[in-house]
Amino acid sequence: MIIETPNNRYEVINFKRKDGLFNTYVQKTSKLSDTFKGEAVFSIGNKEKNTLIVNDVLGLTYNI
Repeated sequence: MIIETPNNRYEVINFKRKDGLFNTYVQKTSKLSDTFKGEAVFSIGNKEKNTLIVNDVLGLTYNI
């Protein structure tokens, strides 16, 4: 799933683990320079995929 703001693009990745649980990561990329700006962990070990909204991704801390 892709979430876009005027300056950034956020790709939400729900990674299914071998045990059937999901880890949810968000990758942030600048739309102005097409530069990768970092990745954040939203959740680890959920039973279901996460569906995030803009407010969810804007509050995360992104690390390169």
